[in-house]
Amino acid sequence: MGIFKKATEYRVDQILRNTFGQDVPIDFSFGASSMLVTGADIERCVIAVNNDAIFILNNARVANLIPWENVLDFNDDSGPDHFYLTYLSQVRNQQYVLSQYPSGYWHVSSTHSYDKNATQKMKEKYLSLKLQQGFTEESLIIHRKWLEFTVTQPAPITKFHQQNENWQTEEIREVYYKKWLEYLDSECLIGFVGRAICEGVIPGPILNLTINEWKTTNNELGNTYGSLKEFNEKFYELVDLTKNLSANRDSETWVIGKVEIQPFESEVAPIIPFRRVATKVVPKGQGHPSIQIWNDFHKGDSGVIFDPDKFKTSRVARVNSLQVFFDEENTSRAFEVWSKN
Repeated sequence: MGIFKKATEYRVDQILRNTFGQDVPIDFSFGASSMLVTGADIERCVIAVNNDAIFILNNARVANLIPWENVLDFNDDSGPDHFYLTYLSQVRNQQYVLSQYPSGYWHVSSTHSYDKNATQKMKEKYLSLKLQQGFTEESLIIHRKWLEFTVTQPAPITKFHQQNENWQTEEIREVYYKKWLEYLDSECLIGFVGRAICEGVIPGPILNLTINEWKTTNNELGNTYGSLKEFNEKFYELVDLTKNLSANRDSETWVIGKVEIQPFESEVAPIIPFRRVATKVVPKGQGHPSIQIWNDFHKGDSGVIFDPDKFKTSRVARVNSLQVFFDEENTSRAFEVWSKN
């Protein structure tokens, strides 16, 4: 058994070295009879694990790589030799409703291992790394509840027109459609911020900002077309639990912006030109002021504001190659932070 294990470890090291061009330290590895990943059933694979990622090896190659920072949940309720991982990827999950966002990019892997200790090792690694990442045992429980908060987008605009061709004019339908997208996008940001607070990267009171943003888009939609939505008591109980995780942290330097979508995001129906982002306004310090943007696909990406006065007029900043837009209120709040520092 020892010889077989050594041979497996040697083969794992060899495959990883050939793939990445250098040695990749591994903490442990184990064989699995099957792993259902992104809709493909990988049979008789080896799973290698370190503090950075989970490597799924099959047919002498790395069939999949899951960074731990993208792992959203670990579930071992099915027994000692079976576990589920929920993780985020920039590849859309073809098994589920394409219009789900961001859960259209969430994948669930189901693994049956040969090693009876593998599930426990994976659980210990998951908990250890999540605690280092900023979670607490309490916030991990709350985080799992936020994973249930998903948003279904409407059909693409052409299909929307077809489905509602007897309702109003095409022009009115397009106005309604745009307001609907704004409303749903503001709901998406609530879900992200709820999860990010659990991780400790965004202060609790920012949930108030996102809920106020949602109320604004909800009112704009409802005042024109009726059918205002209300969250239930269970939702607000979750909000209170989440805000209390970091209730005393400073939140004065945060605003709401909109960032251009990235090419891979345009695959999700419907195509919209932006996604809302929670934005941290960073004071000048020793150099220029800057911003950091946060949503499911921007984890603190930053951009320098070389000319705050120009920003105040244009209300546009740049992060990497993407433009970030702000309304008048959020622009004023950002400028106020820079003016005080």
